[in-house]
Amino acid sequence: MMTKRCNDMKEKSKMRQIREKRGISFEMAAAHVGVTRATISNWEDGRVDPPFSKIIKLAKYYDVDINEFIG
Repeated sequence: MMTKRCNDMKEKSKMRQIREKRGISFEMAAAHVGVTRATISNWEDGRVDPPFSKIIKLAKYYDVDINEFIG
């Protein structure tokens, strides 16, 4: 169980790295997928798992393959 949690946290921080690399703010990402800034932060920090539909939207917005987020 501990390994899965560590992997999840790594994936979430990768989400943040991609967003920051592209110069996209929390607010811009949140507005694009229809959530709050705090929700984006929670996803990136691994406190809450994003719905798959939102991962798809973020991947398209960030112009990355969805596998960048999930595997």
